[in-house]
Amino acid sequence: MEIDVGPNVTSMLERLAEQIGVTADKVFPWYVQQAYLEGVTTLVTFAIIYLTCGLIFAVIFALFYHWPVLSFLSPGFYVVVFTWPVQAIGLVSDFTVYGLAGKVIF
Repeated sequence: MEIDVGPNVTSMLERLAEQIGVTADKVFPWYVQQAYLEGVTTLVTFAIIYLTCGLIFAVIFALFYHWPVLSFLSPGFYVVVFTWPVQAIGLVSDFTVYGLAGKVIF
């Protein structure tokens, strides 16, 4: 069986297969699975970091705009969690005008 995934990867797979005593076509699915898991791990890590930053930002956002204590139960809070990079533009703009006192939204 011919594996065409690039010269470096092909030679690596052939050497690995030779070391463990199987053919390269038996090792290739392991390689694909490992590459898939690395991709999924990277995406999950990015999502965790994004949502953690979003949660921290949403708490700061709620404090700055004097939201009620139970605002974390509202859909608006979670909109800020998911869209925090866009919301940051308005928060920075309001922060430069109102400072640490915050802005009351009616």
